[in-house]
Amino acid sequence: MRSVMKYFPHAEIGLLVKFRRPLQLVVMMSIMSLASHCLAGDQESLPNWWRSVRDCNTKYHPWTPPATLEEWQALQPALKTQIQLSQGLWPLPERTPLNPVVHGRIEGDDYIIEKVWFESFPGLVVTGNLYRPKTITGKVPAILNPHGHWPNGRFYDAGDGQADAQIKQGAEKDSAAAHSPLQARMVHLARMGCIAFHYDMIGYADQKPIDHRANFITAQDGQWLIENMGLQTWNSIRALDYLCTLPEVDQSRLAVTGSSGGGTQTMLVAALDDRIQVSVPAVMVSTAMQGGCVCENSPYLRIDSNNIAIAAVFAPKPQGLIGANDWTIHLEK
Repeated sequence: MRSVMKYFPHAEIGLLVKFRRPLQLVVMMSIMSLASHCLAGDQESLPNWWRSVRDCNTKYHPWTPPATLEEWQALQPALKTQIQLSQGLWPLPERTPLNPVVHGRIEGDDYIIEKVWFESFPGLVVTGNLYRPKTITGKVPAILNPHGHWPNGRFYDAGDGQADAQIKQGAEKDSAAAHSPLQARMVHLARMGCIAFHYDMIGYADQKPIDHRANFITAQDGQWLIENMGLQTWNSIRALDYLCTLPEVDQSRLAVTGSSGGGTQTMLVAALDDRIQVSVPAVMVSTAMQGGCVCENSPYLRIDSNNIAIAAVFAPKPQGLIGANDWTIHLEK
């Protein structure tokens, strides 16, 4: 508890640990069951994940999908529960008041940026920018945009050298977009008629008071399933709650998209929150590297599963999978 209080001195930390005893009991019972197999010398009956431990540096993370639709429909809710449990979000915490504040506004030619913050837990502030069309008629789609491990997050600036290279390669057409590709994507979505929320991951931009990689890494924190990944996932769910408070948002047209670490958040939110209707996780879904940061890994998450399985929980709703010349290069296969 001390490690949590250190970083959230003004928050009601009881909300974070209120439901953790059932979680700890489930995990302990699972470990005791497996240990009994070991003591009996029954190694062959142990699951593969117990006999061969995988970590972030493991090159191949296989998953054998069910052979039939009926088998998948039986497995899908269990996978969803496993994901929710791994995030320390089973059962879900109380949805306390968001208390949203718009504390600034920037007007572009045909779009508006609002500077926003809200409370995901009492006293725990989530910050971001809301991009909206300047003219809105009726209700419009809304898109969550969790960013990946870009330096400074939503404030990322590629610098002159990389921006010039992007323009020469044809990846970008103008200097502003080449310098700030994340913000350029938000502007483009607003110009297409959508509301786009670009919010901070833990330890980035205005979320700096909490370190991205160093918090919640003790054995005690892990026992209670209190870790960065779960807190970040809860922030994303609350960000969706915030979008749903906006009267101009069409709650039947909610989407989420992000790349790399943002792709991991995209998969998790899409799997856990039924309000999401379209999901586009970019450069993260594969049987290779599953995420190299504490914000992408938590106890119990990928036991007998991998990112392919996590993304599949969103089925049968539409999902776009994007690969690149990295660990997702074989995605189409």
